Parts: sequence; C-alpha cells; structure tokens
Amino acid sequence: MSNSSSRRRNLQYFVHIILVILRFIDTGLCSEVDNITSIQSLRDPGILSSPGGVFKLGFFSPQNSTNRYVGIWYNFSVTTVIWVANRDKPLRDSSGVVKISRDGNVVITNGEEEILWSSNVSTSQVNSIGLLQDSGNFVLVDHRDNMSTIWQSFEHPSDSTIPRMRISENTRTGEMVEARSWRSPSDPNIGDFSLRMNSGVIPQVYIWKGNRPYWRTGQWNGQIFIGVQNMYAVVSDGFNVVNDREGTVYFTGPIRDNFLRILVLDWRGNLVQSYWNVTETNWKIIWSAPSNNCEVYGTCGPFGSCNHLESPVCSCLKGFEPKHREEWEKGNWTSGCVRRSALQCEVKNNTANSSKEDGFLKMELMKLPDFAERSSTSEDLCRSQCLGNCSCIGYAFDSGIGCMSWSEMIDIQQFQSSGKDLYIHVANSELVFSADHGKDIKKIVIPVIVGSLTLCVCLFLCYTMVIRRRGVKREEVALLGNKSPVNMEELPVFSLDTIANATSQFNEDNKLGQGGFGPVYKVRVSSLSITSHNSSY
Repeated sequence: MSNSSSRRRNLQYFVHIILVILRFIDTGLCSEVDNITSIQSLRDPGILSSPGGVFKLGFFSPQNSTNRYVGIWYNFSVTTVIWVANRDKPLRDSSGVVKISRDGNVVITNGEEEILWSSNVSTSQVNSIGLLQDSGNFVLVDHRDNMSTIWQSFEHPSDSTIPRMRISENTRTGEMVEARSWRSPSDPNIGDFSLRMNSGVIPQVYIWKGNRPYWRTGQWNGQIFIGVQNMYAVVSDGFNVVNDREGTVYFTGPIRDNFLRILVLDWRGNLVQSYWNVTETNWKIIWSAPSNNCEVYGTCGPFGSCNHLESPVCSCLKGFEPKHREEWEKGNWTSGCVRRSALQCEVKNNTANSSKEDGFLKMELMKLPDFAERSSTSEDLCRSQCLGNCSCIGYAFDSGIGCMSWSEMIDIQQFQSSGKDLYIHVANSELVFSADHGKDIKKIVIPVIVGSLTLCVCLFLCYTMVIRRRGVKREEVALLGNKSPVNMEELPVFSLDTIANATSQFNEDNKLGQGGFGPVYKVRVSSLSITSHNSSY
C-alpha cells in the first residue's frame, strides 16, 4: 500500500514537473527565444532576439504611458523603437501574447484571447515560424518551403527606416510602402505625417501632412537629391534611389556604417537622420528637415521664392508680382505671384520688333520647383525649346537629370550654397534687370556711383571750410567784444599843425577820397612827430 502511494506521488510530481516545463516554454519566461512557432509563443515580458543579438522584439511601454505594445528596438539602445505592431490597439496590461495562429499568421492577443493585431496574410500554412533577423526585419517564413518569406515587417514600416528597409512605389500597381509618424512621444498610433516615394517623371521623396505635401527632397539626379542643401553623394550621405525595372522605385535610408544610422519621421513631421556615437553611447543628429519655414512645401505660393535669411521671407520670382498685394503685404503668401509683363507670344496682334524678343532671367543657388518635365536634350537646346514655347515658365539643367522645364512653379527656395541655376522666361521689358545684361547696367550704374561719391566728397570739403571760417569769425568777434580796458598812453597822438604840414595844408593833391567821417589824405611820414598826451592842441 505504501509502495503504491509512493509511486502515485512520484507520478504526480513527474506530471507537475512536465506541466511546469511546458508552462515555462509557453509563457516565454526564459530570458530570450530565437523564434516563435505554433508551440512556442512569446508572453510579456519575453524577448525574441536576432541571431547576432543586434535587435530585440518584445513588449514595451512608451514614455508617460502604461499601455503595452509589441515592438522592435536596438539591443544597445532600448528606447529606440524602430517598429511597432499593434500601433492602434494597445494592450492595457501585461497579459499580451505573440504567437502563431491556426491559419499560420503571427498574431498578438490579450488575456481574453482577443486578437489585437495580425500579419493578416492569406496562407494555409500551419508550419509558419516567426524570426527576427539581424537586419531588424521581423519575418514570417514557411518552414516547409525552404524558409520562404510569407510576410515581413520591412514592408510595413512604423516611423523609422534603417539599412535595407525600403520606402517604395510601384508604378504598375500603385502599391506603396511608406513610413508613418507616431501621434505623440507617448502614443505610437498613426500620426499626421507620412514619408512616401514619388517615382514620377523624376524621383523625389515627400513628407505628407494628411493629404497635402509638407516637404520634399527635390529631384534625384542619380547621386543626390538636389533639393536638399549640402547633400553631396550616396557614399557620404547614405541615401539611394533604385528602379528595379519591374515597376518599383524605392528609396533606401542610410546604408553606410551598417546599423549605426537611422532615419526617423518624428511626430512633429521632422525627418531626422542620426548616427550612434559609440563613445558617448547616444544618438547624434546629422541632419533634419524641414529646418526652417522656407522648407515647408509651397510657403510662398505659386511663382514665389522663399529665403529664410530675409524679412519678409517671401518674394516673387523675377518678372512676377504679388497676385493679391494687400494679402501679400500682410504676410499671407499662399496666393503667390503672377507675371508682370506678358510674353510676346501671349500678346494678341503682336507687332513688336523681333529684335526685342523674350529672354531669361537667371536665379542662382535655387531649390528647383516641383512638377518638372524632363527631356534628354542638351542645355542649349533646352534653352531654345523653352524660349519658343509660350507655356514654358522656365528651365534648368543638371548633368545627371538633363533638361528640366516647367509650365507651373511652386515650392522654390533660395539656398546659400549648392543650389541650381533656374532660368525664368520673361518679357523683353524685364531683361533690364537681368544679370545676363550686367554689362549694359554697369555702363549706367558705375558713372552714377562715381559721380555721387565725388559730389559727396566735394560737399564734405566745402562744409568743412565753412565751419572753419565760422570758427575764425567767432574768435574775432570774441576779441572785439573783449571789454578789458585799453591803455590810452600806448596810442600815438599827433597835433593839428603836424597833420597839416604832413598833408601840405590839406592839399587836394593829397586827398585820397571821401568817407562818412570826412575826407582822407595821404601824409609824409617824415613830417609826423608824436606829441605827448599832456601837450595842448
């Protein structure tokens, strides 16, 4: 009897141990797992690690929040979450589980077995495996089909792009892979901003705010985005645009230094590129956009140009004027500008002299407008084609792109360096202001400036002489106005007889003239003798 009881207790103990082990595996209480299968799930706070330990997938709570989300982060920077699964359906407690469902999808459930998120792919696979790669890509693979990928997180970005992740557009199907900002630092739900690829005529990358463009990179010329100031090359700046020739054009984030760079679209709509500083163990910002109001799309409206160093920041293109001047002067620039003088081809019954043909005004160091049309012609032919086309507003040329022309212009910015030359198609009457006609202007301006300077110098010298003379006169007046007593004994006194003898008895021959005090005579000095003051006359 005792042996039977002993065996029964041992059996119960063995069953208990088995149940504990199964529970241990199922709940993910082991420190880390390397995959998720139909028999191995991941429970909060379990961790799924990439093979090299570069990335972790697990449960986290954002700052100032108690909600729980499933995300991926860098092993060396746990607060840098690059991807979130259940963005719009957070867990309210720590009951969350990541597992493979019966239909082969990877899902997140809460304590009530409610599915909050799913990979949501159509598959009949029941032998799916969830893996986290060292690239940071969480993939669902088919174990029975040579580990082929069924679904991957790289095709469903959150707010971040990392090496080997693509922001893409398929021109045939219209399908897009885009990054979406968080709603706030404490809420990873989808926010107002998105990062999209626009393959278009010339590839560009845009930040959208809702259904309106908010910022753009400018045109891709095969090496750089020419609308990003001080971007130099793929190698140094870490961006690239690729056409796979199957309808998909994609933009890749920083590809240099492996995993040490990241591009994040933050909740305010700023696109921020950072690198990991190993020495200081923190992220350092390399570049961000938009960096000022002029980089916000279309700040100055159609045919307006923006320069953040000027006040006001908006001005019309050369040859254009505000469409609504009163609004423009109040700082409302959205209506933009209109042409000031019509082109010859726009004037009906044009009888203008053919020698006064339309031309171009050159604007240097510019972020080129949106909506460029592209052709492979030479720069000279590009110019002549635009000149002969009344609907051509302007043109530009880049060796990597070719000829670009515009029938409408918006989102133009004045750079301080590394911009492009933009040539604006204008009427002949506007060409007097052109830098291309600088020699004629110099013939007028230089003489005027020299003459003005000469006149200013002469006026200054005259003014100085007048001031000095006034100073001398004031000194003389001061001396004459001095009321100190005069010593009369120092003055010579002549008797009447002496003066009469000296003037030959006031002879008319010695008379010099007549004044207010009587006649004036010349005298013989030798006839004068000084008489003492005490002598009588």
